[in-house]
Order: sequence, then structure tokens, then C-alpha cells
Amino acid sequence: MTDSAGGRHHGGNGYTSRGVILRNALQIVSFSSVLVGCGAIGYGAWVWMHLAAIDICGMAVDAGGRMAVNFLGLLGMGASVVLGGAVGGLLVYGETRRHRVAALVPFLLLVVVLALMQWWSASSFDASCGGAR
Repeated sequence: MTDSAGGRHHGGNGYTSRGVILRNALQIVSFSSVLVGCGAIGYGAWVWMHLAAIDICGMAVDAGGRMAVNFLGLLGMGASVVLGGAVGGLLVYGETRRHRVAALVPFLLLVVVLALMQWWSASSFDASCGGAR
């Protein structure tokens, strides 16, 4: 079916080509992969904070310390998912190379923030437990 200008169109019947459907499915899978990957990084940071607390203080981590690690872990996971959405959106739906390169900024921000959280958590447990088990 062609329009008055001779160009092809979908004809308004609601059907789209397989290529469009496959491209959209690939974009959804790619975006979801980036989002899940960034969430996994956040979850890994949370687990790492727990392991660091146990390594520094042994099993004697008090309730306040566990609550602080859990709060920071949830905060880190939330930030990971939000920044993962920004990274995925820029990588998958960015129309220019500049958009795709700009996706590195929130990803690097995520890595730096999680690294700072690890450092702060380890130093605060070291100060409260004295590194003794």
C-alpha cells in the first residue's frame, strides 16, 4: 500500500513489520540487561559491606551497625537502579554517539558512589570495633 506521495506506510491496520518489532524487542532486552546489571552491582556492594563488617568486627556487629549497613545497602541499590535506568536509556535509546558516550557519566558516578560507601562503611566499622575480632 502506498500513500499519495508514493511512499510505503502501514495502512493504519495496526500491523507493523517484523523488523520494527524485533528492533523494539532488542531495545527492551538491552535496556533491561543494563538495568539488571546496575542493580546487581548495587546488590554486590551491599553484600560486600556486610562481608567487610564481619571481616572487621567478626560476628560481633551490633544491631546499629547492621541497620546502618542495611540502610546504606538499600540506598546504594536504589541509586544503582535509578542510575542504571539513566545509563540504559542513554545507551539504548540515545540517538547520537554523544548520548551513548554520555552514558559513561552516570555509570562512573555509580561506581564512585558505591566505592565511597564501601570505604566509609569499612572505616566506620574499623573505628567502632578497632579491627579486633
